[in-house]
Parts: sequence; structure tokens; C-alpha cells
Amino acid sequence: MAIETHFFADDFERSLNSDLSQRYNLTTYYNNKEVREAVDRFTSKYLKLKLNGLNIAFSCSSAIYNKDANLFTFYYKPGAVLKKKNELIVDNTLLMNFFSEQKNLLIIKLSGQEEKTFLFEKEKTQKTISF
Repeated sequence: MAIETHFFADDFERSLNSDLSQRYNLTTYYNNKEVREAVDRFTSKYLKLKLNGLNIAFSCSSAIYNKDANLFTFYYKPGAVLKKKNELIVDNTLLMNFFSEQKNLLIIKLSGQEEKTFLFEKEKTQKTISF
């Protein structure tokens, strides 16, 4: 299982720095270990995953910055063991405390299945996926 998120770089950096009271320069140093750990700490506060009733940890496995689009794509690998039947509950409030009109796209890739894209809004921050 893999998870992919997309955010405008300046919005994500401003929110991360405000929340963690730091001054990380994501567009230049997003592959730096310390910056990646800060992204993981920030993301784990606002993106919660529960698989088959158990909270699962995840970390950023890679990030891509598209300068022309001012866009970050973060790829996460959850540390979880899948069964034959699974229920994944995703609670996603990333950046929603910082921007009133924030909407988040989250793409979940399951091996052997089509990827699933979900839209999260302030009023609808939780989705359940059975597979």
C-alpha cells in the first residue's frame, strides 16, 4: 500500500513552519533528513490512518517538488500488514486549520488494484475504504 498527497509548496511550508515553530525551507531542502522528519511529524498530526481497527504509522518515502506548478507531491509507505479483507479509515485534516477553503486529494495505491483518489473537505475529513 502506498499513499500520495499533493500540496501547494508555499502553503505547506507556511503551515508546517507555523505549526512546528520552525523555519524549514522545503523547496530547497525537502530531501534533507531533518526536513523530511519535520514533514513526517507535521503530517502525522493531521493525517491519521487506521487499518482493521489499529492505528498505523507511516513516513515519507520520497518527495517531488514541481517548481513550475509550485507543487509538492509526498509519497508515504504505511507500516502495515494487509489481510484478505481490510478496512482502512483515513482522517485527513492537513492544512485545514490554516486555510478555510482547504481541500485535500489523497491517492491510495493498493497492490493488484486500481488506485483510489479521495477528496477531503472541512466537513468531510474521514473516509472508509474496504478492500
